[in-house]
Amino acid sequence: MREHRHFAPKSGERINGSTRHGQAYYKLIRDWPKMPKGESLGVVSRVATDSQDRVYVFQRKDPPVVIFDRDGNYLDAGA
Repeated sequence: MREHRHFAPKSGERINGSTRHGQAYYKLIRDWPKMPKGESLGVVSRVATDSQDRVYVFQRKDPPVVIFDRDGNYLDAGA
């Protein structure tokens, strides 16, 4: 999720727990993905978003794709 700032730190510089890469800021949110009970993510190979702010997590186990809303709530999984 992007955070907008009024200053321009150098790329990779950490500010208040956020990291800047290019024009976007990234902040770690621990325990963001809320998986169904007994499930966990495997090795994640990619993450993508769509125009409705759904987050697609591609992992190296079944199911290969897990879908979350922007708040990390589990929506669906599939091939």
